Amino acid sequence: LFFFDRFAALSRVFAKLPYVEEVAVERKLPNKVVIEVKESSALAYIVLGDENWTIDHKCKVLGKASSEDELADLIAVRGVKPGTLLIGEQMQTEDGDQAMVDYLSEVLSQIEDRGLTANVSQIDFSDTSAVTFQYGGRLTVNIGGSSNTEYKFGMFVAVLDKLSGEDVGYLNLSDGAT
Repeated sequence: LFFFDRFAALSRVFAKLPYVEEVAVERKLPNKVVIEVKESSALAYIVLGDENWTIDHKCKVLGKASSEDELADLIAVRGVKPGTLLIGEQMQTEDGDQAMVDYLSEVLSQIEDRGLTANVSQIDFSDTSAVTFQYGGRLTVNIGGSSNTEYKFGMFVAVLDKLSGEDVGYLNLSDGAT
């Protein structure tokens, strides 16, 4: 037990199980090893050719979607041209634009952390300085470029509380002003 290599065990878990988000390995003397696993879940999907690939909030590629039913509850990400997708690895763009992947990850994390997942149907990254998402089939929200993303989502949630369920339209939060 003293010679148990925790780092090698962690590497094997992440390499073989793409749906694992976090792993903690702890030795419990005299004769136990405790492994705690936090599962990653598909939040969105991107299109590569005629295939739909699922990703989590950190843009980790989880695999190909096997059916349209699997995509029903996921957010469609448009305007991103993925490069080679490796299951269990963070998504890469065709042109190697890591800033776009980081921004997408930040947007997906904000959507998940604020409980907006069920109502966001699509995110459009065609123009990274004017990123938009569709909310509830009734609102188009422009969050602009990658600065102040957390603040912009905070403003969106505050505005959303003041809207009625029937309000439709376009919200421009791109400059971060109220």
